[in-house]
Amino acid sequence: MALIVCKECGKEISDRAKICPQCGVPLRFEIGCGTLFLALLFAVVLLYAGCKEMIKSQYNIIWEQRFSR
Repeated sequence: MALIVCKECGKEISDRAKICPQCGVPLRFEIGCGTLFLALLFAVVLLYAGCKEMIKSQYNIIWEQRFSR
């Protein structure tokens, strides 16, 4: 266990601490499963929104080729 210096208050604290016990400043940013899930969901929504028109136009082309004969 090594000691590091808090960037906010300057006190020596453990390098394993998540927050400074003196001033309460978070020392690490941790990403949990919920955050990853929301980021993935956001990416899927953006991808769908961007590809919606392309999918729709491709569907219309196929529909016209198949049933316009």
